[in-house]
Amino acid sequence: TTGGELVQMGDADPGNPDIFLRPYGLALLPALDRVIVTSFDMRGAGLASQLQIWRLSDLALLQTLPVPTPAGLDININPFEARVLSDGERVLFETLSCGLYLVDGIASDEPSISNVHNFGGHYCGLPVRLGPYWIQTVETDREDYENAMVVLDISDPENPFEVDRLHFEAGYGPHWISPDATGTRIVMTGYNDDLSRRVMLLDFDPGTGKITLDMTFGEGEGDGSGFMPGLMIDRESWPHGNTGPATAHGALFWPPATPDWKNRD
Repeated sequence: TTGGELVQMGDADPGNPDIFLRPYGLALLPALDRVIVTSFDMRGAGLASQLQIWRLSDLALLQTLPVPTPAGLDININPFEARVLSDGERVLFETLSCGLYLVDGIASDEPSISNVHNFGGHYCGLPVRLGPYWIQTVETDREDYENAMVVLDISDPENPFEVDRLHFEAGYGPHWISPDATGTRIVMTGYNDDLSRRVMLLDFDPGTGKITLDMTFGEGEGDGSGFMPGLMIDRESWPHGNTGPATAHGALFWPPATPDWKNRD
């Protein structure tokens, strides 16, 4: 249908002209009647360093909070993607500038935001929470940083620690990841010359946190030690016609994985 009715809306204006804010991502906490809203402008109009807490039932803006940063580290810039923890009461979010933060006391009058980890990367894209693990894409187009998939144990979210890291060459900048319903398969897309031309799959062990590249998925390219797998999308011909090369940004499994706010495992 082309019709529709506006159900509800709220004003994200923090009431301070000195605060740059662009609502970006959501983390739902139905049991607390709250929603966490991150802030990032994909068009680069400004740099955000604020997080908002809204009441879910009527979309009332309750608080606009600054994202703290350790001295000398600009890792609070552009709070990007938030994920609800298994207790349904706390939230972890990462920033595009590769900081990881814990939001606690969300339903109280004095919620807190604390920096719990620094990925030390150039850019950090979409994360996935699978049980007690946080899986983070780290991407770059610069030689002084690395491309990687980092797995943290977040059993104690105030003190996460790295349990595995999958390195990628300069041509592979992982950005988007999404798990299947079992939590053992993860689809990955991204940037740079090599990854932007393909879709790749990762295998994840929910018992150990080990992550590996599925070398059998797709036709890939190359041979011997130089072979890299993946469904190649830089082609001319498609089932719908000769429309030329594509670039994959978002990718999801169907049926999809359980959303974080329902995933209590």
